[in-house]
Amino acid sequence: MLIYYIGENNLFRLNSDCFENYNIILNNSGFEIKDPIGRIANSSNIKKVLWRKPSLKHDLLIKQEKLSDYEEYIEKEFWYKNIFKFMDELKLHFGKLDFLYDSKDYYFLEVDPNGQWLWFDANKQSQICSIVANIIAKNSSSVELNENSKKTVIHAQVYYQENKLDKSIQQLNSVIESNPFNPNLHHDIALLYAQVQDYQKAISHMNIYLALLPNANDAQSVKDEMIKWEFKLKGD
Repeated sequence: MLIYYIGENNLFRLNSDCFENYNIILNNSGFEIKDPIGRIANSSNIKKVLWRKPSLKHDLLIKQEKLSDYEEYIEKEFWYKNIFKFMDELKLHFGKLDFLYDSKDYYFLEVDPNGQWLWFDANKQSQICSIVANIIAKNSSSVELNENSKKTVIHAQVYYQENKLDKSIQQLNSVIESNPFNPNLHHDIALLYAQVQDYQKAISHMNIYLALLPNANDAQSVKDEMIKWEFKLKGD
């Protein structure tokens, strides 16, 4: 969710992927969100929700302002037309786009073709994982790596053999950015994260592995290993 204040040009961003870092209060009087560096957004100082608008009933606390002709143009021509054209030219079906906004103009920063897509399927409603899993089951070559990605995986293996685990993880992450639905990549990086004791990321990637490859031969042993990681997390 991306929101900005009335009368100010700065943005306040609530990143739902790491919501635990925010202090969120919700009651009958409204809501308040404090970010990790102490800035506060509440139901009285929000002008407009720009992205990932909450679907809660409390959403009515945010009174949307009527768009000007210029803002209407931006909505129709910039967002719906140019962005789709941009994604089509890059042959991207999904991406997380970042912009800066100065109360007048939008400035494009980047598009992340991987992004955090798994949150769409958090409640098993959009069936993204099951759809991709069916595609993989019918045609495993659909997630096959290209030559450049294969070379990067080999580089990761070399770093692993040299016990440079952080560099190995960095290499695999770069491959996952362009191959987010390859189950083996998530499996391998999960094991690496476990070795550096980052069990939260290990569990996250292994969950993706199981979601994309639910009938994997090692599914049960993987689940057993995740139980150990969860136990170690609680111990930390």
